[in-house]
Amino acid sequence: MLKYVYILFLLAVGCQQNKNETQVIEKKESVKLPVFEELNTYAFDVSLTNEVKDSLQRWKAYFEFSEFLTSNFNEISPSMALEYATELSERSKTMNDSLKIRTLNTRGVFARLHTLNSEVLRLNDMSAIQSIKAKEVVVQIHKIAAVYNSLNAKINAVYAQKNFDKDVDFDESIFNFGASDEMPYKRIRKPKKRYTKGTRSQNKQPSFEK
Repeated sequence: MLKYVYILFLLAVGCQQNKNETQVIEKKESVKLPVFEELNTYAFDVSLTNEVKDSLQRWKAYFEFSEFLTSNFNEISPSMALEYATELSERSKTMNDSLKIRTLNTRGVFARLHTLNSEVLRLNDMSAIQSIKAKEVVVQIHKIAAVYNSLNAKINAVYAQKNFDKDVDFDESIFNFGASDEMPYKRIRKPKKRYTKGTRSQNKQPSFEK
């Protein structure tokens, strides 16, 4: 009889222990889930001027990328950001490959485009890492937002400089510059003075005619 009581006691203790372990696991999951589902806000606070937007109408891939990024990532959770990462990377690649505007053919613009694409690809890579932390995803999206703002600021600056150069264009037609005036400047050397034999002084300095 005592043997059966002891067995029942061990079973009860085992069940209670398993129940406690299950509760601990559920508690951990309940703590982890809200972190990945928590909404975070990101600052996309630099946009193109209206004049620049008009100049970039044929670069449609930029506007498609920009609209997708700012509308979906302005306030988003890490888990949702990882779900959107693949589509964002595809749009980023299309934007890079389709830039054919001569005015933007500068090292500064391309450096920011390539950096932005690299940061987007990094976010996409995170979606395949099972041990990724929500904090790492948040930091990565902040990087993407910072580079995006920098790209827009650079594009605005390029067109601002272009307009400035146009405003200060100097009209030389008001002056009577001849063809000879446009020749490269050359220093005019004075001809050397000639001297005849026997006219050297004792200090061997040439004598010049008055």
